Amino acid sequence: MREKKLLSVIRKYLLAAGCCAVFGIVYEFFSHEVYTPYMYLSCLIPLVGGTVPYLIIHMARAPLPAPLSTVLYACGIAT
Repeated sequence: MREKKLLSVIRKYLLAAGCCAVFGIVYEFFSHEVYTPYMYLSCLIPLVGGTVPYLIIHMARAPLPAPLSTVLYACGIAT
């Protein structure tokens, strides 16, 4: 159960990072040469903030964080 939950969370953050990357590429294409680092680096927020910590938890076999902590952390990454 623990493995499935962790891998599910990792997949969700990877999907979010991919969506942000696609959005950044589309933004660059239609931006009329107006570039902002936040837009083309926005994919790093869910990747570094979400995928990497949960991947470390998975690889280190550390205990899962409490559900409330997980939800609050996800809200922080989303904003």
